[in-house]
Amino acid sequence: MWKAFSEVKNVLMKHRWLLLLCAAFLLVNAATLSRYPAVWVDEIQFADPAMNLASGSGFTSTAWFAQDSTGFFAGNTPLYPLVLAGWLRLLGVSQYTERLLNLVLFVAFALLVRFILKRTGLVASEGWRLAVVALLMTGHSMAFSYRSGRYDVLGMLLFALAVLAWSERNHLALFLAAASFPWAGLQLLPAAAVVCALALVFERSRVIARVALVFSGIAAGVIGLWSFYRMAGVWTSFRASTAAIGKIGFSLADKLHSLPGVYLLDKSRLFLMLLAVALLFMVRNRLLAFGLAAALLLPAALQMAGKFPIYYGWMAYTPLLAGVASACAGKKFPPAFRGAIVVVLCAAGMVGLPLRLAVVGQAWQQRDPERLQQFVAANVGSNTAVVADFKAWYALRSLGDRTFAITYLNAMRPEEKRAVTVMLLRPETVAAAREAVGGQWRDTGVVFPGGIPGGRLQSFVREMKEEDYPLVVLRRIS
Repeated sequence: MWKAFSEVKNVLMKHRWLLLLCAAFLLVNAATLSRYPAVWVDEIQFADPAMNLASGSGFTSTAWFAQDSTGFFAGNTPLYPLVLAGWLRLLGVSQYTERLLNLVLFVAFALLVRFILKRTGLVASEGWRLAVVALLMTGHSMAFSYRSGRYDVLGMLLFALAVLAWSERNHLALFLAAASFPWAGLQLLPAAAVVCALALVFERSRVIARVALVFSGIAAGVIGLWSFYRMAGVWTSFRASTAAIGKIGFSLADKLHSLPGVYLLDKSRLFLMLLAVALLFMVRNRLLAFGLAAALLLPAALQMAGKFPIYYGWMAYTPLLAGVASACAGKKFPPAFRGAIVVVLCAAGMVGLPLRLAVVGQAWQQRDPERLQQFVAANVGSNTAVVADFKAWYALRSLGDRTFAITYLNAMRPEEKRAVTVMLLRPETVAAAREAVGGQWRDTGVVFPGGIPGGRLQSFVREMKEEDYPLVVLRRIS
């Protein structure tokens, strides 16, 4: 017994800084989780079917645009809502528990990245491996992904598992990880294609067999997903769900015009790219070259294929960060350049999560979800059929209200439209909602105010502006 206790103590002491980092990450994020970012369209569209399934209402949704509530949910990523449903079944249905899942998944992802860098010897220094974990946790695109309620963190974890299987030459695990990609998010398919193409450029014939395994696994996953939706009778709905992603169908000129913004959006990645370019002139490091190539090619490839928003940023940020850490851990630099490296890396971390939490702190009370909860309880009531904005979704669900999203209007069934007696919407969506639902409506004059203050920092935090809008209450007359 004492020997086992001593061994556990030694392990904890050996990894104390890593454990403290993970504990601080979970505590800080858990304490602020419901205040940033605002509840938005993607969060609700993938959380709603999970909440329904966890509550015993079936894998259906009244937030999805491509099918009505009687159909088996046919979104472009079934795996995350299914995992989330099991999580909510255990912990209860709420905004907090829904977002908490991604924090847990992200810690697993960050620890797995560190393990890969240690196992492969790509980053020999534990200090630099800890720096990688810290910058993963604070990076701009990373922070938005693990706090936004989307499904991206599950995709990160599966991609990292595929990288581990690749490095270990575990063919079965690599095949299975690749087979999960279509289920976890279609954006993983072009990302895997670009990474495999880069691997062939850097490693040539040595990786042909593993590249073939990745594409075989993806093909098996696509066939499995097709069979899954065909058996559920919703393959057509699935195709409709994925037909208008990003800039699919846009002209080549429009896509090219949008590219500069893709590279400027993630400020953390921008700092790392500047540092990586400087390091290339001083260090010959294959992982650095690979990471920089991935950071340049992945955003362009995905933007040309469909889109590369902030929540896809991990695809470019992670290999770039690993490359920078590998280069810095393997060479001694002059004191002045070492100082510059520290400054740039601190800046890359500070413009992510810390900056956003600073803005949240400036308007802590205004961002309290309890304010909206009280407003909804006072002005909507419980057990009501409501057409609602995403911001009010969790507040309405907690009261037992039957809630229909603004994105669901074109899919609403006639009986659902007749059942709606209240609308809780941002002003610019009222006209479309009234036309789609039909009937006569009265503006009550009751408004949940927008315009959350943020001070000067607000101008640096783009996604925060998405919650600065009011909600108005309408009631049916006839």
